[in-house]
Amino acid sequence: MNENVTTRQWEEVVALFRRMCFLRRQGKAAASEAILKHRLPETIAAWSQNSGRDAGAKKAQLDNMFQVEQRRVDDAFSLHELSALQWQEDLLPALVNSLAREIKQTVREQFAAQAARNEESPSFPPSVYRPRIAFDDIPAVIDLIAAEEQRELILKNHMAA
Repeated sequence: MNENVTTRQWEEVVALFRRMCFLRRQGKAAASEAILKHRLPETIAAWSQNSGRDAGAKKAQLDNMFQVEQRRVDDAFSLHELSALQWQEDLLPALVNSLAREIKQTVREQFAAQAARNEESPSFPPSVYRPRIAFDDIPAVIDLIAAEEQRELILKNHMAA
């Protein structure tokens, strides 16, 4: 058979084994087992049938590939874990801080713009915005005062931030 076909079949054997190893490392046992029990044996058989080498040489080539690819997958996952740790410890906090600064700046700008618009609009006496409360409804008066104080506190906090 053509050597190009045999080379492509070998590359497919290697790729399937590597994929099986990755799936296993990711905890996807069912997908890994499907490759191990079905696709990989078929692909190895097709390669073996078309390879002009003797059985001992083919077995040695497969054994070597299994070791090399398993080591490559292990190294890749170790690198992935180190990268994830670096992201978690260094890069993500820096990104969060940067985004927080941008959000605070945008909020400040929006509040300043709103305050400027409020200063430009005609002012109405505060009684226009407050609901009418009966003079002897003490709980409603207390609620109104507390709500006004809370609104002023929120506004001060946003302007200070």
